[in-house]
Amino acid sequence: MVPGFEEQIIGMSKGEQKDFDLTFPKDFQDKEFANQKIHFDLTLEEVKEIVLPEIDGEFVAKFGRKNIGALQGGDQGKFNTGKKDREFQAQQAQIAEQLSK
Repeated sequence: MVPGFEEQIIGMSKGEQKDFDLTFPKDFQDKEFANQKIHFDLTLEEVKEIVLPEIDGEFVAKFGRKNIGALQGGDQGKFNTGKKDREFQAQQAQIAEQLSK
């Protein structure tokens, strides 16, 4: 994703249009766009909310644990970090999907 893109669409509503310019990083993976100023003209077609599962006995059982307390040892920190990473990755995927249309 291009740095600054997310900041441009945060707070937009469904159907809202916006246009803006961003400069791609010098080290961008697609050299055609690296260090180029690109104009974006977009319409936000859909807003989705990520709904994460509740951490309960059923959720814990999926990870081979007997109770929630068993997760609190070394695994709880991994779940919290993973949750944030999954949320971010899901947002990135949704943005990329909409841009490719």
